Amino acid sequence: MKKGYSWLLYIICFILGALVSYLLTQWKFLEIDPKINVSTTLIALMTAVIGLFIATTLKRNQNKSSNLHNYLFPKLNATWEKFIAFSHTLDLNDKIKVSDLAKHIKELNQGTMSLKQMFSSFGLNNSSIDSLEKDFEKLESLMSTCTITKNVIKYSLKKTELGKVVESTNSHFVTALKEINKLS
Repeated sequence: MKKGYSWLLYIICFILGALVSYLLTQWKFLEIDPKINVSTTLIALMTAVIGLFIATTLKRNQNKSSNLHNYLFPKLNATWEKFIAFSHTLDLNDKIKVSDLAKHIKELNQGTMSLKQMFSSFGLNNSSIDSLEKDFEKLESLMSTCTITKNVIKYSLKKTELGKVVESTNSHFVTALKEINKLS
């Protein structure tokens, strides 16, 4: 708003305020009773204090849950994205280097270990994280049964079993996500 029109806004606000005040005094909305009822006043004050206590307690609990959700969700999401990238690699190829497999499994285990520690320290149900660890162990043991030549694992014969482990792992990620979403 330009500087020249600000005085116009003040005049309009003054006129509206005067009009509202005039209307309220005509209908006696602003009439104040000089008598004070002590019992009613004390009940009103106690109710206000109790209401304020309940509101702050609920807000504190909501903030705590929201903070936990905002802290845990990115950690789970990062681990899940690493797993999805790894599962796409497994799905598109029939072989993988032993060093690449070890690197992926190590990253996934580190992500689940930190998630497990956070879940247990916050008192959350970490059975889905335990299941994720078991699925990664199954995946690693299944890959170790495949043929290895020149540090390359050929797993084309075990693709259906790998697919089942990948599906199971994704369902356990969903369960962990549901557990985190209960917080918010």
